Amino acid sequence: ITWTTSSSTIATVSDGVVTGRAEGSVTISAKAGNQTATCLVTVSPIEVTGISFASSSIELDVGDSTTLLPTFDPSDATDKTVTWSILSGSDCITLSNIGEVSAVKDGTAVVQVSTNDGGFTAACTIVVKNVAVSSLSLNHSSLTMYLGGGQTSIIATVGPENATDKTVSWSIDHTNVATISASTGSTIKVNAVSSGNATLTATAGNKTATCSITVSDSAPEWTLVTSNNDL
Repeated sequence: ITWTTSSSTIATVSDGVVTGRAEGSVTISAKAGNQTATCLVTVSPIEVTGISFASSSIELDVGDSTTLLPTFDPSDATDKTVTWSILSGSDCITLSNIGEVSAVKDGTAVVQVSTNDGGFTAACTIVVKNVAVSSLSLNHSSLTMYLGGGQTSIIATVGPENATDKTVSWSIDHTNVATISASTGSTIKVNAVSSGNATLTATAGNKTATCSITVSDSAPEWTLVTSNNDL
């Protein structure tokens, strides 16, 4: 027996076993000698009966991203085309047409996916959290300055690197001793005003770091000692 199909893109046949390839209709023919028999075969799509997410809620830190992966029922459904939308909290996240979610600011958003076949939907709640400051350090824990000796730079390091708000605020308890003469975010310059002691405090989030400042009247004098010995 010789088997043939009128369209191998819709269905193929081998030893009488017909396999559907695409939606449509084909004629399957069997020939033996000068005798032929035919069968009209209609290939129908596997319809979607539902869609879901593995978890109905996920958490993201500001700046992070993830791709939502819906599960189709049945898993071999023919048409897996979907549409993505943000039901609420559009100021907290961005959403691509392939389900990639990027966290923008703290808050809660709800993402929905809808199937093209059957119009089934599933929703996922996205909770976006700020990344808190966990550490703050200064390049000087103590500092000795001299009147007329110029400015000294103090640099703050905020951790972690992806902290949402790394703003550093600065203060000096005795501005008659030392003052902040210039500031560029995490770096400042301290200027000596008069002899005495002061404490510089840096604050980021709920973390603080301090530097003890001592201002003296003048820098010590250094004497260069030379030798007459030949080298």
